[in-house]
Amino acid sequence: MVDLKTDLSVESYVPINFEANRYIFYSNVMNEFTEKDLEELRKHWKAVHVLRGGQVEVILYRYFDY
Repeated sequence: MVDLKTDLSVESYVPINFEANRYIFYSNVMNEFTEKDLEELRKHWKAVHVLRGGQVEVILYRYFDY
């Protein structure tokens, strides 16, 4: 768990593992997704829930075997 009040280091986040995870939670606020990561999500994963408010966006992606 990351406490945003005391730990703002990128090292505190678990690396994204597209092979091991069925779900990935994306947010444009704190997550450190690369452009390559975002391309992978948009091409091969389905957005199952999207929330937007102001400039904040959160998306729950699920990997579906096609």
